[in-house]
Amino acid sequence: LGLLGSRADHVIFDSADLSSTEYADWRMEYASFRNTNLDQARLEDVFVKNGDFRGAIFDHIKMTHTRLEMCNLAFVRMHNADLQAVAMPGSSLLNASFSNALLPEIDLHGADLRLAGFAKVDLSQASLAGADCRGTDFSQADMSQAALVEADCRAANFGSTDLSQAKLDRADVSFARFAGANLLDADFVDST
Repeated sequence: LGLLGSRADHVIFDSADLSSTEYADWRMEYASFRNTNLDQARLEDVFVKNGDFRGAIFDHIKMTHTRLEMCNLAFVRMHNADLQAVAMPGSSLLNASFSNALLPEIDLHGADLRLAGFAKVDLSQASLAGADCRGTDFSQADMSQAALVEADCRAANFGSTDLSQAKLDRADVSFARFAGANLLDADFVDST
């Protein structure tokens, strides 16, 4: 199923099976996709603002030129997802799971990433500036050249993470774990 060039404000797709669907040039505000199956879906040039995706399944999804702004993505599952250069500013990804996902250059600035699972994920050159990363698992992730400026990383797990050339200026890293991490040329200016 392919859906092209649509506007869908205040639409409800809760618990729908939208697996393997394709969306191109969509604009949505206040749309609801709670517990929706978007496995293997394709999103290109999609903009969603204030959408509700709580508990949705995004496994094997591919997003291109897509922006999910101020969306609720708590408890979503994005295993093997390809979200390169996708923007999710100010969104909640509380307790989300990203096993084996490709997230290089993703924009998560100001996002709520508490307790999310980014273990072994490619977050190279990602923007997590001002994000709430308390208790987040970044173990063994590639976060080279990532920006975590002013991020709240208290009790985050960066064990064996590649943070080479990452920017953690003014970040709160109290109680964070960096055992085995690569911190070559990482900046921690005024971090606590």
